[in-house]
Formats: sequence, structure tokens, C-alpha cells
Amino acid sequence: MKQKTKKTKYFAKSGLFFILLLLFAPALTSCFSIGIKAEDFLSVPKLPEEYHMLQLRLDEEFDDLEKLYPPSGGDNRASIQLFDINNDGTDEVVVYSSLPGDDKPLRIYLFETVAGGNFRLLAKSAFPGEAFSSVRYLNIDGVGSCEIGLALSSGNTTKHLVVLSLVDEAFHTVLEDDFTLVLSDVSGTADTDITGSGNPNIVTITQTMSDSGTTSCSIAVISAGADGRITRLECGMSPFESVIQAKFGYLSDGQNAVFIDIRTIDGRYQTELFTVKNETGSDNLSLVSIVPPSSESEGLETLRSANISSQALTGYGQKLLVPVSYPLPQESASAYYGIDWFSYDSRGEKKLTVTTYHDIDWYFEIPSEIRGRLNITRAVSYFGETAIVFSVLEGDAARPFMKILMLTGSDNREAANYGGRFFLLEDRSLVYAAEILDSSVISESYVLEHFHKITKEWFS
Repeated sequence: MKQKTKKTKYFAKSGLFFILLLLFAPALTSCFSIGIKAEDFLSVPKLPEEYHMLQLRLDEEFDDLEKLYPPSGGDNRASIQLFDINNDGTDEVVVYSSLPGDDKPLRIYLFETVAGGNFRLLAKSAFPGEAFSSVRYLNIDGVGSCEIGLALSSGNTTKHLVVLSLVDEAFHTVLEDDFTLVLSDVSGTADTDITGSGNPNIVTITQTMSDSGTTSCSIAVISAGADGRITRLECGMSPFESVIQAKFGYLSDGQNAVFIDIRTIDGRYQTELFTVKNETGSDNLSLVSIVPPSSESEGLETLRSANISSQALTGYGQKLLVPVSYPLPQESASAYYGIDWFSYDSRGEKKLTVTTYHDIDWYFEIPSEIRGRLNITRAVSYFGETAIVFSVLEGDAARPFMKILMLTGSDNREAANYGGRFFLLEDRSLVYAAEILDSSVISESYVLEHFHKITKEWFS
């Protein structure tokens, strides 16, 4: 049974999610509505009645030094949040607090609304640690009440995942898992269920260092089967300095996978792909890496020098493509790079989909017939024009066939259509235009179709 979309409402504004990878769609947020009359502008502001009644209940439940304590990161950052935990159609109130100096200082309370605007305590729990790093609401087994996923932190490195379920008006811990890496939320257009359980999965990444200084990294996928039993699948991954981004995405054969772009220990970049397989014909699932090592044994075959993230390019559907950069033939003092974008299937077989050249704000798809003969030079004018010259190599000679110009002058829109130029894109105060130098190599229609603006996801 698929989890229904739910809305999470707050007494306070929510922020951006920054922690482990809990794989499911984010909840929407809103605030309590407050009716305001004209005379209220001349009176002292009052808190909503609901908040006042809740505060009275908290005064009864809290210890002397206990205070509201919101999660420090994630989408759900309010200390008081509304969510329908038990799936009865009415929101419950979830309260996060802290009691400094206690063995279990982090507290969570769950209240339901009763007649007369009062609140009844349904469940509460306490945890060791220094902070709530984030909180997520999800139905990991697809039945009954929604679970609450808590990321707890102590110090700069130790992180602990606790997943709570409401059973018979009490919190029960259904999952605990340690992790050490703080990441952005996994995003993307693909389904978050890579195990095929029909419910959202949870993903954690752990990075540890031995006493000898060796770094060990692993990824884990946590899910629930049809019987509700929690399973944990783990797979090792390459040592890294940092994770650039992590996304769900579809492989070329339709299989769902997790794409993780990392910065390696030696300062380069590569993409790791993981999916779940069932090769034995039984219920024994395994989490596997589907990108093989390179022939040079220098890392995965996705190793590259450019910080470009895997993504779905314009015009190629929702399948994520993996970038691998390579140096173009150098005919000038500067080094330029092309990018080959590969699709992968669940067997690890790759296929070249498209080759691009990228500049600061744009990228251009290179015609396949000149891929290995492309040369790039840059020309700067003192009249508000910067040109990238594209040439095709023929033996020792480079034959220019196109210019792409960035125009910054006050009349840049007019200059974009001057002479043989044609307009491509306007971005804030910048205008981009192109000029065909050799129509036997490329056409105006091809340039218009294959010139695109770079989105921020390129360099996540």
C-alpha cells in the first residue's frame, strides 16, 4: 500500500533539510491560521487559543528546566508540529524539547486534541544525545500509524537514527542505526522505493576512520517487507572527502537506483550508483554497486576532474545521466573539457547518450560526428563581447565553424541579432548569441535546439 501524501503544519517556519538520507517525499508545511479583526491592530497581540491551551499542558508535563528544542536541520524545524500520526484524519501535535543535564535530555511528546480545545498526552519518549538534527514523518511499512524518523547527534561526528512507531498509545522503537555523515536530502524524480516493498525506504551513509587513518565508507538501505519486518541492506562504497549530492534516479532499463556524486580523497570527482537486486529468485535482496572499476585501477570509470553532478539533461527524459569529463585537443594556452554523458542499466552496462561543452552559465550539445575533433578557443573583446570559438580539427589545422557570444553592453539585445548573429538566451543582464562560421559543419536550427542554460544542479 502506498503512503498517502500528508501535510505537516507548524507553529514556526520550516527550513532546509541537512542530514542523513531518509528516502521519501517531503511533507508540506503551513502555519496556524489566526483570525485578525480591525481593532486588533490597536491592541496587544495575543497568541492563538490553541497555542495557549497547549502551553498549559506542556507546563504540566515539562520538568523545571525543560524547554522547547526544535530540530537543527531538515524541512521540519519547528519545535511544535502538526501531523496525522495515527491516520485517523485529525492532526496530532508533536512537541520536541530538551532537558539539559539529563541522561536522556532529548524529549518528544505526542498530543491529541480533545473536546473543549484541550490536549491529551498520547505518548512520549526520551533519548540520549545533544540535538535533534532532523525529523521526518514516513510510513515505512505501509500500514497503521506513520513512523517518526529522528536523527540525533552528539558532537561533530556521531549521529544516531531512531524510528518510532505509535502502537497502543505508546512509542515503540522499530529501528536504530548509527551513521556519521551529514548529507543533503536525497531528491530526484524517481520513486524512493528501490527495494520494491511498495513503501518509502531509508538510506544512510556511514564514513569511519580507523586508528591507522584508513577511511571506510558504506551505504545502507532500510525498508520493511510485506510482513512489516524491517530489513537493512548494506554495501561498501569508495572512500570520499565529501558528498556533492545524492539523488534517486531511473537506470536505462527502468530500475530505480541511488546516484551519489562524491569528491574523492585526492580531490577528483566520481559518481557511485547503487541498486537493489534479487538474483536468487527468493526474498534475499542485496544492495549492489553497478559501476565497475576503471581499467587503470584508479577508481570507478566515472572518475573525472570536473565538478559536474549526475542529472537529467534537457530533452533526455527523467533518466539520470552520469558525466565523465575529458580534455579537448589543446590548440591554445587554456585547457578545455568535453563531457560525455552515459546512461547505465542495472547490469552496469553503459551507453554514451550525448557529449556537451559547458561554460559558466550554459552548455552546448556537440554533434556526434565531430566529438573527437572539437577544439575550443576563447576571444575577448573590449566592447562588451566575449566569444567562444568552436573549431573542427582536420589534421593539424583547426577550421572554425561557430561562435557563441556573451554580450554585456547596454544594447546587447540588439547586438545579438546584428549581422549574421542570432539570439540564444537572455539571463539577467547577459545576452547570449551565436554566429555560424561554416554552415557545412553545423546549422542554425541545430544550435537553437541544442543550446541550454545550466541549472544549479550541475554543480550541487
